[in-house]
Amino acid sequence: MTGPIDMETLDIAKEVLRRKFLIGLLDNKRGSFARFDHYFKWKDSPRYEKEFGCRKQLMDEKYMAKHPLRKNSDTWKLVMEQNRFDIHLYDYAKELFASQSFIFGL
Repeated sequence: MTGPIDMETLDIAKEVLRRKFLIGLLDNKRGSFARFDHYFKWKDSPRYEKEFGCRKQLMDEKYMAKHPLRKNSDTWKLVMEQNRFDIHLYDYAKELFASQSFIFGL
């Protein structure tokens, strides 16, 4: 897609996210992996125990920003403005994560 992004474009993106995606969140890796295990039936795989070590390592890793921004700095404000639709979509993804939790009973 090219061109300017507006609220209509954001609404389309939200609908695609709602209908086509299984949401996982970096700040809830354990819940996300439990959801993926359930949805993709990974626990049914004969290699599940062997592969679990890799997933455990990913779950235990801490994300550190390479270039952290000071909140409310001029750079922060510019990034927030230029990514405002992404931020709205991310906030919606967090809502979907919660509602999908009820679907999966997680």
